[in-house]
Amino acid sequence: MIAPSMATMLCVITTDAAVAPALFRWLLRGVAARTFNRISVDGDMSTNDTIVALASGASGAAVRPGTPSAKTFAVMLGVVAQRLATQIVRDGEGAAKLMDVEVIGARTDREAMAAARQIATSPLVKTMLAGSDPNVGRIAGAVGASPARFNPARLEIRLEGVRMVARGIALPVAPAVMRRLLRRPRVSVRVNLHAGSGCGQMLTCDLTEEYVRINAGYAT
Repeated sequence: MIAPSMATMLCVITTDAAVAPALFRWLLRGVAARTFNRISVDGDMSTNDTIVALASGASGAAVRPGTPSAKTFAVMLGVVAQRLATQIVRDGEGAAKLMDVEVIGARTDREAMAAARQIATSPLVKTMLAGSDPNVGRIAGAVGASPARFNPARLEIRLEGVRMVARGIALPVAPAVMRRLLRRPRVSVRVNLHAGSGCGQMLTCDLTEEYVRINAGYAT
């Protein structure tokens, strides 16, 4: 349950650098928006959704706004958060594969994120990934079900860099090639709406029989 953003996660990040609370809060919010808030396991919510950052200052190294140290610290904080966020998805109940979803060419970043999230939380897309089923129509359907506004006749979809849909029409890619791409442990999906310059990314996993078994029998 990782929705709408970090749910079912209690995360504590610590540093021995001296970072002012206001700066640390600002950096953490930006990092969380790009990492923990862009993951999905099954699209459901729980009551637990917290990330805490603590700075002891024990090292004596100071991180001040507008300095090179602040930029370096922000990059390092982002790397740590991204690794943790990826581990959460990789450790999803019954998960066997990861899927990187990128939507570009949307009217706005908000619409791009809405489309990316719709893909990442779609049970049909996630079971497609689980079964290495080359049905890109499920991806197109998820995009169409999102709030993003675009011309379907301009839709473009790529799997692992291979163009599967162009101008809204599925291309004649051999099913064996598509299945081979979907069998990889981490698969990239790139959707271009050709409607603007907005972009958004999500990280998700497949939905397997093991997920159903765990959640159907956890109380027994």
